[in-house]
Amino acid sequence: DSPDILFLPLGEKRGLTAKYATEIARQLQAKIIFPIHYIKEYSRSSLGKIEAINKFLKETGNTAICEPKLIVGKSSFSDEEEKVVLLESRGK
Repeated sequence: DSPDILFLPLGEKRGLTAKYATEIARQLQAKIIFPIHYIKEYSRSSLGKIEAINKFLKETGNTAICEPKLIVGKSSFSDEEEKVVLLESRGK
């Protein structure tokens, strides 16, 4: 059985390479993927310019949804396609 939500640490210094993260995502077949641990390395960049995110999206062939927050309920999982969700930094 596949997980509904997957948190993937991205970034070659402290996380997974885009290729390895994609392999994990494909094996686990999660419905919602949250890339994590990339903001501190790139804290001065907008989300669209973060290399770790762009490489991961290119590898997976996905686009990302950028949200200030996400409330997950049963309706979040009705779509069969995986979603990549980026949470906006709260500036902390």
